[in-house]
Amino acid sequence: MARRSLSRAWLFCALLVGCGKQEPPPTDHFAAAERLAAEGKYTEAVAASKRALAADAQHLEARLLLARLDLIQGRLGLAAQLAEQAVQLAPDNTEAYLLLGDIYVRQRRNADAATIYKEGLIAAPGRIDLYRKLAIALADDGHYTEAAATLQQALQKAGDDAGIHYNLGVVYERQAQYQQAGQAFARAVEIDTSHSDGYFRLGQIQSRLGQLDAAAENFARMIRLRPQYASAHTGLGQVRAQQGRLEEAERLFMQATAVDPFEAEAYHRLGRLYLGQGDRERGEKLLAIFQRIQPVSGEIERFRYILGLYPDDAGAHYNLGVLYGGLGRYAEAAVEYAAALRINDQDLSARNNLANVLLRQGKVDEAIKHYEFSLSLNPRYAKGYNNLGAAYMMGGDPKRAAQSFARALKLDPDNADVHFHLAGLYKSQGLEARAAAEMEHYEQKRQAAAEKKARAQGE
Repeated sequence: MARRSLSRAWLFCALLVGCGKQEPPPTDHFAAAERLAAEGKYTEAVAASKRALAADAQHLEARLLLARLDLIQGRLGLAAQLAEQAVQLAPDNTEAYLLLGDIYVRQRRNADAATIYKEGLIAAPGRIDLYRKLAIALADDGHYTEAAATLQQALQKAGDDAGIHYNLGVVYERQAQYQQAGQAFARAVEIDTSHSDGYFRLGQIQSRLGQLDAAAENFARMIRLRPQYASAHTGLGQVRAQQGRLEEAERLFMQATAVDPFEAEAYHRLGRLYLGQGDRERGEKLLAIFQRIQPVSGEIERFRYILGLYPDDAGAHYNLGVLYGGLGRYAEAAVEYAAALRINDQDLSARNNLANVLLRQGKVDEAIKHYEFSLSLNPRYAKGYNNLGAAYMMGGDPKRAAQSFARALKLDPDNADVHFHLAGLYKSQGLEARAAAEMEHYEQKRQAAAEKKARAQGE
């Protein structure tokens, strides 16, 4: 009797298993996460990584992948937490130390990053990338002597390496040890004749040391390798100016601004050149341009530097988009916003800004698609409806424009910009009285917003 009951129970369980959906093993979820991440589908990859961890909380690779995905999408706190857990789970795993150190660097926690890289070197004393990252973290915190010593250790283990020599040159340069810096950069380009940054840095050092012919040669090499790198044209122009070859210097500075209209130093040098020649009007005009764009130019270089280290930094791409957009460089802004969205397609700010710059370029249909996608993710985004209405206006669809503006006002009755757009819409339809009424609403709400802001600042 007991035997028959057991058989029935087994049959019942078997039927349940057969009819129900079995949960895939964590390895399947992790494989899916890796595939999705490789395809740039980061949101889906995050979900698959979380499913792998839900099935197996000890799954190290899934935890590391999820940390990398959070890092890529700018969720630094979550990324750090996951990487710290990975180090605890696997204290001998070098990749966990590398990832955690990289996250700390992104958080500007250079001292913590240095500690982690050192711990990683205990686990894997032969990893040259750990030495290099440790040196960068130390140098960024001003510990140049220790950074140089770390890179020397790396050279002892790796032999001659162009990248390490280059990093060593940067450290020496920051210490104003220009002779040593020049030797390090020279060795870097000797090992790797395509090391364009090495030629540029070497040219700068040689120019500083008065080795003008050698500097000119290395700047020229940089230009041949990367003709669109404006700073190399500026550098060579500086050398020609020092040599008294002023016409050539002028031409090179102008080439730099043609390659990059926001190459601040070229405007500075060209302005000083004109002032020296007695051309006060042109000189002061160019120096004024330099003063205006120099801060922004510095910020652009900073984010470019970050992307050189971390190409998948969505935040850096977004910030570059904002900077380029503010300068009217809409095509470049669009590229950066699109790059941010490839990393995190749920970033509403990046998508809305991308749509804005596309609209400024006259790409109305593309802009509308992005506005509509943003609103599908957040149907209560009032500014999104206002922007969509403006796009419909530009696209010659006043009916949809009016509907979008109405939706924006329903969600945010105090939005002055909607009234401004409505005034333009009515004016284009010959409805002058309604246009005037909307402009009055616009002025009233704009004034109310300004007074509210002033009160808040006063408090």
